[in-house]
Amino acid sequence: MGKSYQRRFAFMVAIMKCAIFMFYTFAFYVGSLFVLEQRPNSNNEDKPYTAQDVLTVLIALITGFLSLIAALPNIQAVMGAKQVGGEIFSVIDRVPRIMDQVGAVSNFKLDDCISFNNISFKYPTAPKEQRNIFDGVNFKIKAGESTAIVGPSGFGKSTIVQMLERFYSPVENKVDGSMGEIQFDGRDIRTIKLKDLRESIGYVPQEPTLIIGTIRENLLFGNKDANDQ
Repeated sequence: MGKSYQRRFAFMVAIMKCAIFMFYTFAFYVGSLFVLEQRPNSNNEDKPYTAQDVLTVLIALITGFLSLIAALPNIQAVMGAKQVGGEIFSVIDRVPRIMDQVGAVSNFKLDDCISFNNISFKYPTAPKEQRNIFDGVNFKIKAGESTAIVGPSGFGKSTIVQMLERFYSPVENKVDGSMGEIQFDGRDIRTIKLKDLRESIGYVPQEPTLIIGTIRENLLFGNKDANDQ
């Protein structure tokens, strides 16, 4: 983003300087014709143009150009704000791919286990020829127990948590063409309202992102109703 508008700004400055030098050339050319041809100056009682008149006009215009150049840093800030604002509004106006289903419930309780049944997944931005991160995965996370998922980087450990929060949906299994399900006590996760599902899950990432403010404000961002205790 930064390099993009910096290039635009440098291009704009180059055009501005080119325009200034072209103006000098044109002004001296036209001014010399006015002086040589003794054209009348309507602003000076129709007396013929002199070299002093030409220089006066040039100095006035140069002063104006310098003022315009001095305003360029502000224009750069406006361009940067416009680009950033465009990205912000694109996020605000975005229609999410994953939404609540009709009839989704808001209250649910996990008593038995979370089940991954024949789950396959690949990130939506991945190339078509790239293989799935996992195909036909089946496992259970028992309620009230600690479950560790281990493996090298890029093997889908964080993806499993993101799928539990429904940031991503399973994809078609390449072997049998079926779509897997994530279930909470046998209930399809898609039948639970997103807001309630995500508010019931606490996730501490390896590299957390902090918003501007105090640690307390960052904690309240995850649960605005939390008390000091």
